[in-house]
Amino acid sequence: MKWVFALLVGCLSLMAAEGSSQALEMPPVFSSGMVLQAEMRVPVWGWAKPGEEVTVSFAGQNLKSTAGADGFWLVKLAPLAVSAEGCTMTVKAQGESKVFDDVLVGEVWLCSGQSNMSLRLKKCNDGDKEVAHANDKELRFFSVPDHIPYPCDIPMEKRLPGTGVKSWKKVGPDTAADISAIGYFFAKEIRRETKRPVGIVLAARGGSCAEAWVRREALLTDSVFAAYVAKTDGWKAKYPEALERQKRLPGLLSQWEKDCKAAKASGQSEPGRPGSAPEDGEILSLHYWASAGYNTHIASIKPYAVRGVLWYQGETNGGRNGGCSGGHGYLRLLPLLINDWRTLWGQDRMPFYMVQLANYCAPVVDPNNQSVWGWAEVREAQSIVSEQVPDCGLAVTLDIGDRTNIHPGNKQEVGRRLALIARSKVYGQSDVVYSGPRYRSMKVDGNGVRLEFDSVKGGLVAKEGKLSGFAIAGADRKFVWADAKIDGNTVVVSSPSAAAPAAVRYAWQIGAEACLFNGAGLPASPFRTDDWPMTTVDKR
Repeated sequence: MKWVFALLVGCLSLMAAEGSSQALEMPPVFSSGMVLQAEMRVPVWGWAKPGEEVTVSFAGQNLKSTAGADGFWLVKLAPLAVSAEGCTMTVKAQGESKVFDDVLVGEVWLCSGQSNMSLRLKKCNDGDKEVAHANDKELRFFSVPDHIPYPCDIPMEKRLPGTGVKSWKKVGPDTAADISAIGYFFAKEIRRETKRPVGIVLAARGGSCAEAWVRREALLTDSVFAAYVAKTDGWKAKYPEALERQKRLPGLLSQWEKDCKAAKASGQSEPGRPGSAPEDGEILSLHYWASAGYNTHIASIKPYAVRGVLWYQGETNGGRNGGCSGGHGYLRLLPLLINDWRTLWGQDRMPFYMVQLANYCAPVVDPNNQSVWGWAEVREAQSIVSEQVPDCGLAVTLDIGDRTNIHPGNKQEVGRRLALIARSKVYGQSDVVYSGPRYRSMKVDGNGVRLEFDSVKGGLVAKEGKLSGFAIAGADRKFVWADAKIDGNTVVVSSPSAAAPAAVRYAWQIGAEACLFNGAGLPASPFRTDDWPMTTVDKR
């Protein structure tokens, strides 16, 4: 009987230990090797048994919190000094503890958006060489798995989606291949300029629409996006049936091919081709669902202290995939997303730096072809928001796209241009030029239009000595390609086909060429001088 008693005691002890280990929880973004943000309050949070006291110890600070009725607790460390010496954070609850070693204090940036932000280092230009030379123990990455599970309508605050590595990693040849290329090149620049440790938190999902990254509560404050929420809510009920159809489709197609051969052999007409329901593609694309990206990627990392956000997204919205808004909706949506995240992080002026969509596809011949305006609308929205919303910035990449690949490989320059903005706006390097020419105003000048620009450091420059991509229109709103010449710090645009000009557009299509730069080698953002209705709605 003694062995039975001993076995029972052992089982009870194991059960108690398992319950104990589950009682104190923290989101995966807290792990050994992490980087904490310097010089600002740093939230540390998790869950414990309701009413239990939790103590967080780090860098000489010992803070206490009591878990609420739902088990949630949070403390905020006082601003920390920069440190490249690995320190230890200890979190204790009644009889339990979590210990995180080799914690650095420096600069932390959140990288989010869709596939161009998550593009791996090994897939960028010279990827193999970049990976082989990536070796910096003070540059670290935390990546949320690029996966959106079903269901995705509930915030995943305690865990991350999918499987794989869920801890901070130091950058080295053995770890660098699968980190964000843009995040890496941005971080390298910031490391070089500040000499501080840098941590990059990647939370991006390929193909996602912007509506997926905003909290449900925020989307419901706008009637346009409330309608989108209602639409995707309806998808949840239809998801199991759509998934079943998708699973059955390969077998149905195989049988259909056999039936077609049999029908042909017997001289009968071929049966109709089986297919999915028209809406199945949208229903099964979870990255189209309202708030899906927030629920699966952001909920578990907010409000981890960050210096700012890098955002590369818009291709999906430009194509209106999944029924999401186009450029006109993007102009409403971006400020909603930015303000929502600033609220979540408790940082009213949290820097938010965007990458404008690069050129893609061949240029069209007709400047009035509205089918290629979707990306132009998104680019315009990105430009307007970067100027009108405080503490935003825009890295224009019109000149470094790829006609045949929606994922251009030159992520080195994208990271550098984002870093230029941060160096100027965050790190106080006021002599850094971070923007190309930005359209300011127009004036009809005889039979032409004279355009004025801001950010013309070093003067206006025509790539390869000639300007192109300018279109002009009269009151009839019919655009024709125009001649354009640099005159000092202005551009004069004219065409004999528009004797009474009323508006000018530059690079207004998905595959636009970049030809207008400033002396710092940075391209102008596409623009239009008019406020005429676009493909779906008036300019706001």
